[in-house]
Amino acid sequence: MPRGLFLVGAGASALIGVLALVYAFAAFLPTATGNDTLASSGNPAALVFLLAMLACVFPVAAIFTRIASLLAVRNVYQALFASVALACTLMTVCFLAISSLRLAVRAREATGVVDAASIAQLVEQVLVSYYALGLFLSVLLLALRPWFSIQAGGLLAGLLVLPSFLFGWIVVEEHLLAPVTTLSAAYRSAPSFAFFLIVAAIFIGIAGHCLAHQHYFLEVTNLREILDEPRGSGGGRVSFGGGLRAN
Repeated sequence: MPRGLFLVGAGASALIGVLALVYAFAAFLPTATGNDTLASSGNPAALVFLLAMLACVFPVAAIFTRIASLLAVRNVYQALFASVALACTLMTVCFLAISSLRLAVRAREATGVVDAASIAQLVEQVLVSYYALGLFLSVLLLALRPWFSIQAGGLLAGLLVLPSFLFGWIVVEEHLLAPVTTLSAAYRSAPSFAFFLIVAAIFIGIAGHCLAHQHYFLEVTNLREILDEPRGSGGGRVSFGGGLRAN
């Protein structure tokens, strides 16, 4: 992939991690920010975060697409699964940004009962979009985990499993144990706070991994050498490092 796109993708991944970290603390600790309704209807700060993330997800998607292409050498199904999860994640982010923009505009113009009902419907759409984003992002990170388990070590690979468990915790707590009806209540829950923290650590770790192994993303790979490479003796796992050479 082009060096410029790679550098933008790595930087965007780190920026998404920082934004998720700031968003988690700003939503979970409103007293520290002096804003009790961050990410609620009509708050422009949430919209700024969402638009910034929307601008970052496409360069990061290019990084994930490159990883999926490397996975396709050994497991086409795994790469296809990651590609579908990535497409669903991108569509969900776009829909979430559009819904949040409509919510912010409608909240500023709300005057009557009809507008209140419309805002409540938009809030429901934003909540559903956030849950869908959490689901697709968790699936995407799980699908890409084989690459990081081989190339990045156990720490980052272990972190990739946590979002799926945290998402299940969010669904159980916010829909079964203590159902939420507002955006502020959803963002301030303990599992949502933990989810944002883990996602922030993952994206910052992915940015560091990309910069440390940039030759995998910048050099042209010889797929025939990877396919013909014999399997290693360590439990049938294959190291990508020996087969990724420039033509």
